[in-house]
Amino acid sequence: RGGALTAALEGSRTFVHNMAPLDEAMVMLFSDRTLAATRFSPRSEALISELEGVEARGGTALNDHLYAALRLLDARRGRRVVIMVSDGADVLSALGIADVAWKIRRSDCLVYWIRREKQRRQSFSSVWRDFEENRAEWDGLTAAVEESGGRIVVLEGIDQIGEAFEDIMRELRSQYVLGYYPSERYHDGDWRRVRVRVDEPRARVRFRPGYVDR
Repeated sequence: RGGALTAALEGSRTFVHNMAPLDEAMVMLFSDRTLAATRFSPRSEALISELEGVEARGGTALNDHLYAALRLLDARRGRRVVIMVSDGADVLSALGIADVAWKIRRSDCLVYWIRREKQRRQSFSSVWRDFEENRAEWDGLTAAVEESGGRIVVLEGIDQIGEAFEDIMRELRSQYVLGYYPSERYHDGDWRRVRVRVDEPRARVRFRPGYVDR
């Protein structure tokens, strides 16, 4: 709420203003319910203007809305990306992080998580889960984001959120897309691991570590 919400909307505005002509995006603002959401559009002003004046209220149903975002992207063509601005502390979702991780593995979608430095691995009790279960949810979200091929962007202050969105956009514009056909397909729904190695010792490679054999 307050300055943090304003900064998050400004960061979103920065991102959509830098979209290429063929890019499309939607913006969703949520708490324990969807407070506002746009349609997919290439028009940056339309994406943000519909969210102006929305008041922060309610708890946090992060798992439910991240899963919803992944489902909404299923029908979209091209490369699919979710950028999530959240403290990562799910309180009221009906879905667990295991459900979200299952969906991420089957969506071919990159997930980026923007959060503040002080928001570390948390322990608290909520409606659905006790301390240990909530700690496991936090760890599971971290692992799911990294397994998607995306990453966690940690901010020292909320004023850095615009820079974080710009950094993600630059990364998306400079990524290489590699594909291959496996020698055998079993269509058994199992997870197949993938390894990528580069002959440059100073290079750091981030990639999706596998796929579901469907």
